[in-house]
Amino acid sequence: MANTNNPRTGSAGQDRNADAITGAPGSHPLGTGIGTTSGALTGAALGAIGGPIGAAIGLIAGGITGAVIGHKAGEANDPTEDWRESYSDKPYFDKTHDYDRDVAPAYRYGSTLAASVDDRSNDSVMDE
Repeated sequence: MANTNNPRTGSAGQDRNADAITGAPGSHPLGTGIGTTSGALTGAALGAIGGPIGAAIGLIAGGITGAVIGHKAGEANDPTEDWRESYSDKPYFDKTHDYDRDVAPAYRYGSTLAASVDDRSNDSVMDE
C-alpha cells in the first residue's frame, strides 16, 4: 500500500508542490527558482544602463518579479489542490460518502495510475 503520509504528496496522493526546505505546499520551487534567476539576470542587465547602482536595483527588482512570475507559472502548469477541501465543490459530490473511506482511495488510485502511465511513456521514449 502506498504511503499516504508522504509530505510531498499529501493524503490523496496528489503532488503538493512542496517547498524543498520548509515542506510548505504550493511553493513550486523549480518555477520560482528559474523565475528568480532569469528575472534577476535580466533586471541586472537592464539596470546596468544606470551604472552599478542601477544594476543592483535591477537585480533585486528583477529577482522579485521573476520569482512571482515563476511561481504563478508553476501553479498554472501544475496546480496544487487539496482534494479534501475541494471535493465538496465537484459535480460528483455526494454528502453520503465519507471522504477518507470512499473518496481518498479513488483519488490515490487515480494519481498512482497516472504516475505509472507517465513513467511508462517516459521509459519508451528513453529506449528509442
